[in-house]
Amino acid sequence: MATAIDEAQTRYLAELVSERKTIWVFLMTGIRLVGTVTSFDQYVIALQSIEGPQVIYKRAISTISEPFVRYETRTDDRKISRRKRARLTR
Repeated sequence: MATAIDEAQTRYLAELVSERKTIWVFLMTGIRLVGTVTSFDQYVIALQSIEGPQVIYKRAISTISEPFVRYETRTDDRKISRRKRARLTR
């Protein structure tokens, strides 16, 4: 009997296959794989990457994520924005 978590996982993976989105797959060991999901079943996910096709056991996956850009702020930028904010409130 399929649980709600299994159904959500199946819907998400089916969406990734149909849209052919590039994703990041983080393994339990900390390794990041980049590619598109070509197919999946109850135990494995097939990933097409630059290196070629890869089959990954679901139990070895920690996280699946869409790529994102991390924006880092400098402390100088925060000080400038506080100064500007102080001028606007006067």
